[in-house]
Amino acid sequence: MANLQQLKAVLLLVLATGSEANGTEAQSVLTPTAKPNDTSAQLLEETVSPASTTCAIRAIWRLSSHVMCFHEGRCRLYSVASDAAEQTDIDEGHFCWRVEGRTLKATSSPEGGDDSPCNDGYTMALEIGCVHIAAAMDWYKAKEYCIGTGGQLMEPKNFTALQVFLEGIEEDQFWVAVRARKWLSGASVTRSQWAPGEPNEEMGACARMKKIGDPRYALADKDCLMRHKAICVHY
Repeated sequence: MANLQQLKAVLLLVLATGSEANGTEAQSVLTPTAKPNDTSAQLLEETVSPASTTCAIRAIWRLSSHVMCFHEGRCRLYSVASDAAEQTDIDEGHFCWRVEGRTLKATSSPEGGDDSPCNDGYTMALEIGCVHIAAAMDWYKAKEYCIGTGGQLMEPKNFTALQVFLEGIEEDQFWVAVRARKWLSGASVTRSQWAPGEPNEEMGACARMKKIGDPRYALADKDCLMRHKAICVHY
């Protein structure tokens, strides 16, 4: 369980990444608070979350969320009325924090344009880089396609951030830069990055990010000649 200092560090890192990309100043404050009651708050979203730090990232990405709560592996984001009375009876078991002071558009920056750090067709995704979703094709073509757009097939610097990003896309499988159970950089895929029961194909198979629950994504291997959408990235 992350403590308040760890969560503050996560928020500062996410905001700093976005401010570098967008040329803005950003800061955020996390204040422990009580679990919102039904009369003062609207539940915006409830998702399975592996850690409170992931919940914090989601709270940043949804500008309409004012309070985040993490409890028993679930992340809940609330919008709290501005005139709601401050609660003082904090339920420690729910680990709730008020998120204040954000100045960024939290999901992405506009595609292309003179003010964007991303190539045409790419969108800035915080904690990941500039991202482009390509049409369905086999893994080999996807790899070459991404290179042709000035990027590369997705190998995330932050795997959890990629999982969170994919939760907002209405697709369930995307090729990424994994072949023969290694990332194209040569790094081995870790056990936690594979979906349960994976890998289960031949050693030379490629891998895609596959939706294995609501809303979690993880790696699953498959014949490289199968057609799936792909994720390209550049930094």
